[in-house]
Amino acid sequence: LDATRLEVGQAVRLDGATLRTSGDAAAVDLRSARIAGDLELRHTTMANPGGIALRLNTATVEGRAILSTLAVDGGGLDLRDSAVGALYDDPVGMLRRDDGFVQLSGLTYRGVPGHPGVSVRDRLAWLDRMPSYAAQPYRQLAAAYQGAGHEDEARRVLVAQQQHLHRSLAGWTRLRHRLFGLTLQYGYQPARAVALLAAVLAVAVALFLGLSAGTSTPPGDECPAVDRIGLAVDSAIP
Repeated sequence: LDATRLEVGQAVRLDGATLRTSGDAAAVDLRSARIAGDLELRHTTMANPGGIALRLNTATVEGRAILSTLAVDGGGLDLRDSAVGALYDDPVGMLRRDDGFVQLSGLTYRGVPGHPGVSVRDRLAWLDRMPSYAAQPYRQLAAAYQGAGHEDEARRVLVAQQQHLHRSLAGWTRLRHRLFGLTLQYGYQPARAVALLAAVLAVAVALFLGLSAGTSTPPGDECPAVDRIGLAVDSAIP
């Protein structure tokens, strides 16, 4: 179904349809379409193995995009740079094959997507099916959760974004990013800094108490290394 640049004043319904193709053409191509109502794909089946099953990039759906019972038996979804009023989908059951993928960079929607049974873990697994890293889909989802008052879910999404980014880094940048994640959870768990500081202080106290002579040095003797290091730290840090 090639419906590029389609303009519809009401809704588009492909309920119960089966559309299959192969090659560069999408099974359903709604690129740059403008739909004033809903886009309903209830119990619709699409397939384009190795290609795009549904191409909806740069499209505008003023109503709802109902994809919750859509079955993609091969290929992926291209929703880049599209705007939908509300997104109803099933990130777990929609892509029926392991090689299914989604392209989501630039997709915008209102509210938390999916239906009430979709968890944040399901949504993150969906975002992980993007062929390459993109920050915007994570930020969009985090803003949706935050707008609904789900602060913990929003934080999980932002941490997952950094974990996805980590896989695209290399060398020293990758190592530094990894350490930042292990210590402060990429800045989204500041309480870890307090815990680490308390652990360092506890180790320092244990080492000090474990010294048999404390920090005293007989006159004329050389100061122990621990005292010299302690003096340097005390002089350098206010």
